[in-house]
Parts: sequence; structure tokens; C-alpha cells
Amino acid sequence: MIKARHVKPRALFWFVAILALLWYLFGVLQCYNTWTMTADSLAPMVSDGRVTQDYVDYLLIMPAWVKVLFAVATGGGAVGALLLLLRRSSAILLFAMSLLAALAMYSQIYIFSGQAGIIPVSDYVIASVVTSVTIVMIVFALKMKQRGVLA
Repeated sequence: MIKARHVKPRALFWFVAILALLWYLFGVLQCYNTWTMTADSLAPMVSDGRVTQDYVDYLLIMPAWVKVLFAVATGGGAVGALLLLLRRSSAILLFAMSLLAALAMYSQIYIFSGQAGIIPVSDYVIASVVTSVTIVMIVFALKMKQRGVLA
């Protein structure tokens, strides 16, 4: 059996890993909010003009399986970031799972639901940023594995 070389990570590694964990934990909080939202909790967003009532109605009837994908995407990313902090190469698999779940969720929400016209532009921006961050985390973890930082 070939023993993996262990390279001491630089400060940038720890900065990225901690930032990733905070990012994905914020996603977990957003996922929790999605599971627990009600018409009353979303009403201020309608009255402020941030979203339309049609969009709120859509959010409230969102299928549970889409919310499960959200949980897998955010939870997988958080566990991936934790594994990155623990310097485990299995972080790559968790980030990949997170990306696939996010892409499936976004495909349903933005393409297959037929509701694209009621979704705020800001949601598309958020989806793009989330997807980009997760791709960056996969690439980062792969590079750290190549350099021997991850075992």
C-alpha cells in the first residue's frame, strides 16, 4: 500500500476551508427557512415589494422532493467543508454531491416548473453564485488532494 504524502497546508487553505464551512452553514440556515416558511412569514416580502404574491404562492407549494434536494445540496456542502477542514479527500465527493443536488433543484425550479416568469432576478443570481462556489470548491479540493494536503 502506498502511503499518501502529507503536506502542511498553507494559511490560504485554512481560510478557504473555514469560509466554505460558513458559506454552506448559511445555506443550511436558508434551507431550514425554506422548510419552515409560512404565508405569514413571507408576507413582509410581498408588502415590501421584494417578491410577488405569485412567487410566495409558488414557494409555499414547492414539492418536498425539491426541498430535499436543497437539504442535500447545503448539507452535503457543509459536510464537505468540514471534511476539507479535517483534510479528508472525501470532501471532493461531498462537494460533487452538493453540486448535483443543486443543479437538479435549480433545473426543477427554473426550467421544469414552468414558473420562470415569477421568479425574481436575484434568485437567478444567487443560483449562479451558489453553483460557481461549489464548482470552485471541487476544483480547490482536487488541487489540495494533488498537492498532498488531503489524505
